[in-house]
Amino acid sequence: MESTLAEREKLEDEQSKLAFTESRNHPFNSDAALSFNKNTTASVLPSIELVGHILPGKSNQKGTLEDQHWTLPLGANSDNKKRAVPMEEMNKPDDKLPNAWEQPAASFMDGKCGITGVANLLRFYGVEKDPKELDSYDYRSWGPGMRADKFKDNMNLLSEKNNFSARSLSKTDDALATLRKHLDEGKPVAIQFMTDPTNAHWVVVSGIKDEKGGAELEVMSWGSYYKIKWSDLEDPWKRGYGGPYPHVVCDNGSEILKRRKN
Repeated sequence: MESTLAEREKLEDEQSKLAFTESRNHPFNSDAALSFNKNTTASVLPSIELVGHILPGKSNQKGTLEDQHWTLPLGANSDNKKRAVPMEEMNKPDDKLPNAWEQPAASFMDGKCGITGVANLLRFYGVEKDPKELDSYDYRSWGPGMRADKFKDNMNLLSEKNNFSARSLSKTDDALATLRKHLDEGKPVAIQFMTDPTNAHWVVVSGIKDEKGGAELEVMSWGSYYKIKWSDLEDPWKRGYGGPYPHVVCDNGSEILKRRKN
């Protein structure tokens, strides 16, 4: 069942207060959290796998990672979490669809896929905003990357609407059916999925095509359109920060996507 992330974010913020610094020999589990700052020794980090939602500690937003204190939930080690999601570039599948924005060059703290995803999703609602214009603290989350709630806030601010929401699903929900429902209603969906234990990526889903090998998603990313097999995406999306299945969607359909269906 879909829900907003407000309660989940509140719970995670409360849990972050209980975070602790552990040695490399600690038997980490999925409920543990790691707290570190500039004085934490590097030897603590190599033997663990950091996954989950990155939460801010007490810090100055304009500082660097070395200047700040961060808390990251930890998940159990799994080889599946280290598998990148294959994305095959394709021609724009329909002339009615908007072009995808080129992604600005990544920095140490931000791959820039979040601001690019915001710009791509805005295009479906008639708003032109170059991601380079969004490359500032005003449009970023605390810490590395962009959280779904910040993505939603950016969409509402830049579109001058208040009908975008950040959502998640339960682990037992049919996530593919949820995507199909949104797309059938003319609603493109921004999703965030893991590409390795700590890194995630935002794309905008504009369609689903059923092939002999299973469903394939059509997404905007890196200045182009790509196709991703659902079988490759389901688990990484489930494990996205703030999930399961973190995504941002508008209550109203996009006229562009509606025209494509007709």
